[in-house]
Amino acid sequence: MKIEDKDIDKLLEDFQGADIKVPDNLDEKLNEKLNSIKPNKKYKSVSKYLVSSVLICILSYGFIPSFRIFANNVFEYIFGDLGIENAVQNGYKGIENQTINISGYDIEISNIYIDSLRLSFDTTIKNAEVEKDKQGNYMNTYFINVVDGYELGSITVDHGLNDNRFNTNIQIIGDGITKLYNEKKDKIEIKLRLTEGQYGEIYKEEIIGEKKVLFNIPKEIYDSKTINLNKTVTDGKLKVDIKDLKISPTMMYLRSGGGIDGIGDSFGLYNFKIVSEKGQIYKDNMILSATGDKDNLRQTIVPSIYYGDSKKFSLKADGFLIGHKAEVNIRLDDTYPKKINCLGTDITINKFERNDKGLNIEIEVNDSNFSYFGDVNLDGSYCAEEGYSENNTHEFVFNIKEKDNYKLIVEPIIKYKIPIDIDFTKE
Repeated sequence: MKIEDKDIDKLLEDFQGADIKVPDNLDEKLNEKLNSIKPNKKYKSVSKYLVSSVLICILSYGFIPSFRIFANNVFEYIFGDLGIENAVQNGYKGIENQTINISGYDIEISNIYIDSLRLSFDTTIKNAEVEKDKQGNYMNTYFINVVDGYELGSITVDHGLNDNRFNTNIQIIGDGITKLYNEKKDKIEIKLRLTEGQYGEIYKEEIIGEKKVLFNIPKEIYDSKTINLNKTVTDGKLKVDIKDLKISPTMMYLRSGGGIDGIGDSFGLYNFKIVSEKGQIYKDNMILSATGDKDNLRQTIVPSIYYGDSKKFSLKADGFLIGHKAEVNIRLDDTYPKKINCLGTDITINKFERNDKGLNIEIEVNDSNFSYFGDVNLDGSYCAEEGYSENNTHEFVFNIKEKDNYKLIVEPIIKYKIPIDIDFTKE
């Protein structure tokens, strides 16, 4: 199902006033809609949105049901159908559905699509047991995920409950699918884990069971194509290589690497798009799924230029995202606020204190060039699971021992503006 603009409007109306985080990197139209109704309240979020070598490899939405449902629907609008839908309309075919059983739960696996860059499929728990309290609120939920999914670059999107059926979309992209291809000649083997989440005063999860699943690789697998771009962008100490574009029927990878000498690495292009000679636009709607390796970062674009008769294209961007890691010693008995300057952007530590949640650091960034935090850690420890964000203020909570002096490391990802325009041809 493709989510149309009218459905987005309805979605936003339904969630008006809820505790919703508005991501900065949604596409422009959706971002404008979201900001028009963004509530002036603190929201809770899982601190795992902080990343270093990858932007997000595994998406999860914490334990707030309204946010989980909202985020999943937005994610589906951005990515879930666009790449596959476009490919299917051009003759791309899925493989046969199957049903497995995990500890008495029947799970249907459907909408299975495989190409050389990704495996995508839906799971449905057909006989889920749902519990409600006296007010009708759900007291439990279910999750299906890939065992060792982090190493495989697995993305799991929960679509929630529908008539006692829990639906999930699972995707394995990039190096993960390549690894699975290489393990067996004609099959892909993964292991799925079923988990039950139980709400209450304390949220807890219990693993129900695991099951191996085999997918037959189609004889006529859709191979990817690689277009070498080989463009080096320099500006003072900035040097970034825009290397190539890998194209499959359902998605594309843009690969780049570099940074600013003595400052930090590039986290990819920002506000970029591919424009065909006929004016078709392919945008960076899935920057959230960008993944990194030793020297490069790959950003995902959907839909793909794999199909269609256009031969000439242009890659356009406003610049690069640069990480600038800074280190500062802080004390509980110091005077705040304190400022750190990262690539011309002021990072203000408003407070550092202990409360009932742990050691609490509040950081404020008032700069349109700030994108997100790639790393925030205290004495090598990453923040605990709960924090808040309000406008330009972010809270980070750490569960570590109290002492006199701490080393705080922050790595804001900053926009480095430099126009990019690269012409290329699809053979």
